[in-house]
Amino acid sequence: MTKKSFLIYSVLFAVGVIARLVPHPANFTPVGAIMLFGGFYFSRKAGWLAFLPVLLVSDALLGFYDWRLMLVVYGGFLLMGLFGTGLRGKYSYRGALMRVIGGSVSFFAVTNFAVWALSSWYPHTIAGLLTCYELALPFFRATLAGDIFFGAAIFGAYSLARYGIMKRQNNKTYEYSIL
Repeated sequence: MTKKSFLIYSVLFAVGVIARLVPHPANFTPVGAIMLFGGFYFSRKAGWLAFLPVLLVSDALLGFYDWRLMLVVYGGFLLMGLFGTGLRGKYSYRGALMRVIGGSVSFFAVTNFAVWALSSWYPHTIAGLLTCYELALPFFRATLAGDIFFGAAIFGAYSLARYGIMKRQNNKTYEYSIL
């Protein structure tokens, strides 16, 4: 891993853990956006899997829960990382936004299905499944808002660092990249 990649990883890791530990609106965290960006930026040799410790460390400090649900939640975040790998080589703002939204929707669908299937909170009927999804909508709104907000911040910072630093000299524009 290069020094630059290690620095980017370290910053995102620290932000991900700290953001889950400090008071915040439920589900409004950068973890989904970090996984998505990790899939994009660290996709070679699945290096983005290294972001799973963000969840492990923060869950160890917050308290673990039903291991089956944890596996599904971690899998949902891994799915977001896979969404990010699709941006590699064809990065665009629109592509990033579509993957953020798709990742949020898939995370919502998968994790709430697991809550319905693996817990006794809802009857194991179609009505129970629909109730589970309905009652989870406020959490989905917060997840989507967090993923869009933090995704815009992370991908925006990446874009500025990679593509947006320009300098004009003698009527010529030169692009500088710090990433």
